[in-house]
Amino acid sequence: MGKTLGVIGCGPWATTIANLAAAQSSSVLIWCHSQDYADVINQEKRHPVLTELVISSNVIATTDLKHVLDTASMIIYGIASSFIKDVDLSLCSTIDSTPFLVLTKGLQSVTSDMLIAPYLQETFSIQKMAVLSGPNLAAEIALGQPAATVIASNHLDVASQFQVALSGPTFRVYTSNDVIGVSLGGILKNPIAIAAGICDGLNLGENAKSSLVTRGLHEMIQIGKVCGAKTESFYGLSGVGDLMATCHSSKSRNWQFGHALTTQSSVDEALAQISTIPEGYKTLDALIPFIQKHQIDCPIIQGVCDVVFHQKSPKDIMIQLMSRALKSEQA
Repeated sequence: MGKTLGVIGCGPWATTIANLAAAQSSSVLIWCHSQDYADVINQEKRHPVLTELVISSNVIATTDLKHVLDTASMIIYGIASSFIKDVDLSLCSTIDSTPFLVLTKGLQSVTSDMLIAPYLQETFSIQKMAVLSGPNLAAEIALGQPAATVIASNHLDVASQFQVALSGPTFRVYTSNDVIGVSLGGILKNPIAIAAGICDGLNLGENAKSSLVTRGLHEMIQIGKVCGAKTESFYGLSGVGDLMATCHSSKSRNWQFGHALTTQSSVDEALAQISTIPEGYKTLDALIPFIQKHQIDCPIIQGVCDVVFHQKSPKDIMIQLMSRALKSEQA
């Protein structure tokens, strides 16, 4: 492509995406929060955490955020949701016209205007916004294993630009115009993955887990409907695709956390077993008030909340789920 692409953030997923983009761009600038991270990426061509990732020579790391923002013709945003307010995108003088892709799957509030992408769009007057989500475990993609994802934007040309920029022999990118649905799919699957980890930790079996994940998808769809998402998006890569990957992989931090809840004596001890706090844990704070306000029936998500924040026993919650009043599958 011959263009410089900027990546904001140097976590495992952001760096993996930067590496994919490097195969299509003449250069990729990646902004790091620390010089130590930048030095490892530049000098050793590896990631400090995702050590299996061999980083392209086209990827150059820097701690100069303004340089990345002013140099890049396209920007990919991969900052963890906990730190989005610490990164000042207003340093970019062309932010209103630069194509901007959000990787972050966090949540400030479940209302559409408080999803990460709309929040950034409103705060920094970003016009050409897109979001990416799908069954994308960074460790597998780093090894060159095949995967697919979806990029959603209200501007098809923006989604198409990033589709071309990231597609390659082992990474297939689709497009969508459902920004809310694609964003929510990558967020709402996380509490369900915690529940799946609990299910596996309790050795409840494949029947139980399959039932749990299927009913979890139903809860995701009900929340999506209230937010204005398209139901079909939840049956795609950002919905059921990401849900399957996150619920069935021991590489998933949300699954790991759920599993740890069954082996550790406290939530704090379970969190200590995970390298970083899983997004599902952070999502629950915003999600539960929204569910209660709109009276959405989400017994699995509520059950996870009871385990995480109200010291309920994982085993008791599973029993509680099985003893609920009988109902139609569509209800």
